[in-house]
Formats: sequence, C-alpha cells, structure tokens
Amino acid sequence: MPTDKSNPIRRLELGCGGRRTHKHGDGDGDINIAIDYYQYNETDPEIIHDLALGLPWGKEARGVKIEKETFDDIYASHLLEHIGIPVTLEEQYQKGLWKLLMDVYDALKIGGTFRGAVPIFSNAISTLDPSHVTHWHPETFSYLGYHNHDEKVSDVQVSWIPGFREDEKRYFYQEEIDIHNDVIGFILTRKL
Repeated sequence: MPTDKSNPIRRLELGCGGRRTHKHGDGDGDINIAIDYYQYNETDPEIIHDLALGLPWGKEARGVKIEKETFDDIYASHLLEHIGIPVTLEEQYQKGLWKLLMDVYDALKIGGTFRGAVPIFSNAISTLDPSHVTHWHPETFSYLGYHNHDEKVSDVQVSWIPGFREDEKRYFYQEEIDIHNDVIGFILTRKL
C-alpha cells in the first residue's frame, strides 16, 4: 500500500537477521530501518546494537533518529524469546526483555503498532533451542498491555498461528518451517 511521500510510514525492524521483512527502497516511499546485533551484509541492518540493552536512543539511520514517539510500526519476529529477564528488579529496568519492551512502547507514536511472532511454549523449538531464554504463552501478552499492572496503555491482539502463513515462509529456511510449527502472532497498539 503506497503512502503519502510527504508523510512516510516509519518502520523499525528489530532482530532482522539476514532476512528483512521491509527493505528500504521497496518503492512504497516508507522509511524502513533495521537493528540487529550482527552485520549480515553490506546494508543489513543499518544499526548494530545489542537489543538486550534496549533501543539505541539517539542513533540515526536514513535521516531518522531513534527517539520517543517516532515510529508508526515496530516489528520483531522471533526475537523476544532470545532476550532474557535479569534477576533483580533494578536490573530489569536497565536491560533485558522489560527494558526493550518499555523502549519499544516509548518509541511508538500514539496509535503505532508493535507486531511480530514468538514460538508458543508448547512447541519443541521453544525449549530445544538453547538461545531461547524466555518462553511464551498467548496469555503472556496480556501483561504487555498495561503499565505498572493497572493502567491500560495498549490494545493487544494475540493469535495462535498453527505453522507459518504463506507470505511468512519466504523469510525462513525449510528446516525452520518444519520445526517452528506453532507460533504466537501479536499486535500491540499504543493508546496513550
């Protein structure tokens, strides 16, 4: 869907690996930026950063700075299960999964969406892969729609996806498709 070139959609892809979902210059006029821990090729990602430390505030790519209320869409497919949760409460707000999720919320414009997928906890790959340090149930996402467990700040839609949609398969190797047979798709929309 083409957008108004004077007001392009700003997308941020987290943990893109070597296979981005939205490449910059797809012809839609949107601004697509990717962040990952490793440089996979000459152009992907634009920003190298350890997402377990949260977003790289102040970094710039494609003329856009990573700042509060900047992005219309943030996408993370099969990233969150790789981000751990520090033991102490103090550390949880400085690094790890909660820090990243708080930063994602802050980086979204009001009405912006955070979407992606994680393996469902009952899927063998959730526990077989030693790099998976958090495990997800569809109800896990109900926690993500609240701030301090009482103020509703996001609308959350969660779906259990048995297998991959046809349009998702192009981003994965066949072996991954065979073993990632159940995933949880999520969309969080920022309200406040």
